[in-house]
Amino acid sequence: KASLANMYGIEAGKIALERSQVRSVKDFAKIMVDGHSAGLAELTTLSTAAMVTPPSALDNDHMGKLDALRKASVEDFDDVYIDQQTETHENTLNLMKDFASNGKDQGLQAFASKMAPTVEQHLTTVKALDQSDADDVTESPSKT
Repeated sequence: KASLANMYGIEAGKIALERSQVRSVKDFAKIMVDGHSAGLAELTTLSTAAMVTPPSALDNDHMGKLDALRKASVEDFDDVYIDQQTETHENTLNLMKDFASNGKDQGLQAFASKMAPTVEQHLTTVKALDQSDADDVTESPSKT
């Protein structure tokens, strides 16, 4: 699940870097691409050591989220991206906390413990974006 979240975070961030019109959203997306790329690389190494085969492709749920980002109108893009990132980081934070407490492999458990604060910071940042006008900047004047 953590590998899928990282893979999705990278791809969603790339889409946001291309499509967002808002500097703060693009800055967050860049952090997501860089952070999730590093996390995925470390997790892949640890998974291999633990004899766990990480997924090589996204599942249907994550592919659907990426499709929604690609299909979102210019006016709705930032809102869709921020909402998806909020949900994904909430789920990932719960996963990391649970695995840090209950994981069976020491290396993966240590990874979860180490990553939980980073995921929590990402969640705090994306929630702040949601509370700001970042997802309203490209709103169509006809919607106001």
